[in-house]
This record gives sequence, C-alpha cells and structure tokens, in this order.
Amino acid sequence: KYCGQNSPQYLKALQQLVQFSNEFIQDKTTLDLAQYAFDRARIITGYESLPVAHCHRSVSKSYITMKNFDSDLFLQHANEAYRIAQDWFGVNDVKLLPFKLTLANAFQAKANNILQQDKNSGKLNYFNEALQLVQESLKTSEELFGTMSFKVAQVHRLISSTYLSKKM
Repeated sequence: KYCGQNSPQYLKALQQLVQFSNEFIQDKTTLDLAQYAFDRARIITGYESLPVAHCHRSVSKSYITMKNFDSDLFLQHANEAYRIAQDWFGVNDVKLLPFKLTLANAFQAKANNILQQDKNSGKLNYFNEALQLVQESLKTSEELFGTMSFKVAQVHRLISSTYLSKKM
C-alpha cells in the first residue's frame, strides 16, 4: 500500500519477515521467502550491497534450519555474506559479528553432516574453522557488550553446540 516491490522499505519489511519466519515458523515457506527476499535485494540494491549480504545470511540460516544439506548452498551463502560484509566494513570491524556467527554456524552444520567416510579429515577442518570464528566472535562480543549480555550468551550457546557437533 505504501511502497512498491522495488522500494528499499519493502526489502526491509521482507527481511524482517524472513527473520521472524526463520525463528518461529521454520518450514519450506521460510526458505522460499528467504530466496525471494534475496532475489528482490539483488534487483533493488545490486549484487554487492549490504542488504544482499543480509539476505545471504537469511538464506543460509533457512537452509540450516530446514536441515537441507543436500548441497553446500548454506555454506556458500554464509561465505558470500561474510565476504560482502568484509568489503563493506573492513576485515576487523565489529559489525562483522553477525556474519561471523552465521559462517561459524554454517561450518558447524557442515561438520555435523559430513559422511562417515570423511569423518577424520573434512569434519575436523570444518570444526576448527567454526571454532576459530566463534572464539573471535566471543572476544569481540565480550569487548563490545560485556561478559553478561544476551549476545555473549548466544555466542556461548554456539560454542557449546560446536563442541557437541565434534563429539558426535
């Protein structure tokens, strides 16, 4: 009613809806909605923009939430989001924190779902990558938010799930 499909406000609303859907609905429509938001972001803002990076994160999270590990698309989208964010913010900026956490989550999901025959080589590599990113994120979170914050608790939860994925 207030803006068309090519409006940045429409894209922001889509991203909010995808985030809600990733957290609470978690079904096939979430993945479709994330993919639609990603396509709209590329049309509206261009291929190397920050909204596209956020949409890459959303698509990656949707694949992981759906446990859709048939291909490495969840890892590709997380890598692409992190790369675009690094181009925008620089390599050591604190604004990279959500992108690092998404990439660490993707590495953890990949390590968790590697076939048994590759267990010794590939799983350990992905686990180490995830652990390194999470440790960097924890340090950044504690410096930025303090040791007693919700964001630090989220990072600790990701660390524990990463360690659990190594044991499985």
